[in-house]
Amino acid sequence: MNWDGNERRGNKRYGVKSSSVTYSRGGLFGFLRNFSDRYLLLNISISGLHFITKEDLEVGKTYKFLLEFPSIGYPVPARGKIIWTRKSTEHDAYRTGVLINHLSNKHQRVLRHILDNTLLDNVKISTGTFLKEIKRL
Repeated sequence: MNWDGNERRGNKRYGVKSSSVTYSRGGLFGFLRNFSDRYLLLNISISGLHFITKEDLEVGKTYKFLLEFPSIGYPVPARGKIIWTRKSTEHDAYRTGVLINHLSNKHQRVLRHILDNTLLDNVKISTGTFLKEIKRL
């Protein structure tokens, strides 16, 4: 999907400093698959997220995600569909956009609380920051 400059998001995205995401392919035997390495979560809303990964994930496929935030002591599970992926021009990685299509009521409340207490509009990422964060995660 190529971006035409029109904003289609129904919810404002927020950057949550030091947040990360891991993922696993869904499907019939998805419970047997391991989760990926942890990657930097660039922004998130109640309905979507944007992160950087080393893999070019398949657009249209559903994945399981574990979202980690510094303010809570456990990962927030979600499922979502890859909407777009784009090779980063600055990093040896891919920027990936996800539409969250399943988040339990409990975890929706947790995520809303996190977003309500977030001050950032987005996580700005330079090459230096990217390399530092990848090593830290």
